[in-house]
Amino acid sequence: MAGKILGLCVGFVPIMANAGWMKTDLPDEMRGTSAAMYSQEASPVRGEGPSLDLRVFDKGDGAPGVMLELKSATADDCPSREEGKQTCNLQVRFENGAVQSVSFASKDGKSFIPTSMGAFSGAVINAKFLYVEIPVDKFNLQYRFDLTGIDVEYKPGPSISILGFEIGSAYPGRKPDLPVSSEARGDICYSGEQLQGVFKGVVVAKATLCFYNDVFYQALVVPGTKASYTAGFKFLTEKFGKTDPDGIYPSWPDEGDKLITRNVREASYFSVGKIRYDYPFIISDEAWSLMVPKREEQSRLDARCAISKDRK
Repeated sequence: MAGKILGLCVGFVPIMANAGWMKTDLPDEMRGTSAAMYSQEASPVRGEGPSLDLRVFDKGDGAPGVMLELKSATADDCPSREEGKQTCNLQVRFENGAVQSVSFASKDGKSFIPTSMGAFSGAVINAKFLYVEIPVDKFNLQYRFDLTGIDVEYKPGPSISILGFEIGSAYPGRKPDLPVSSEARGDICYSGEQLQGVFKGVVVAKATLCFYNDVFYQALVVPGTKASYTAGFKFLTEKFGKTDPDGIYPSWPDEGDKLITRNVREASYFSVGKIRYDYPFIISDEAWSLMVPKREEQSRLDARCAISKDRK
């Protein structure tokens, strides 16, 4: 895939776009269509070293692609070839979000394609800036990109509404009529118990709706009963399709064996073995989740999810 993307970049002249972006038109004469590549180059923020290119590919289909390319150097221990896959992890941070280890496909330690393409590209489109850290010759080189001003078509799906709020949409003048359960650095969550209207025809034990900079990015819904669990399972299956058949807990969508996935919205129910109804459905926009400062309770949830995934 990296080779195909790089092949598109040869022979076309870039023009200035907004902010630090350069735009290159990529016509497809055979199909009579056109795509665009937006790119910018960054040098290490703490001194000299190889430059890093960030490229965004827009085919006008609402699902842009992203890749990074390191110039005149190779990342240490990349690819790792873990489980036979040519991947490695890089440390990234979007805006004031948590520093996260993100998986990239790479055959040569120079070109990097995010394996969670949908989420990563969505964060690039929506965030103001991005930091990337790459180990080169035993030094951790850090790069900063100004992401403002890019104009690409971005239409993530599926459409999911909880209590009248659409996942991934901004609500600057409206919030749930529920008590605030946590608030920190632009991340505000609202929670309520024994709620109707979350899933059709049932009452759920608890629902928490979280907003970052007014964008509704995550819902946690504790069903409490078998009937509410069944209603939630049906609701998510109607939105995403069937669950992952290889998972030890229900998760949506079914990503199959694809190394690079395009989904932005995800859902899961982390009850391993016999289904318990006091666990939450977690429904999230993974692009916006990359930008959110990590909360203490989220750290505990991530640890539990990691344990569950290790059992697969």
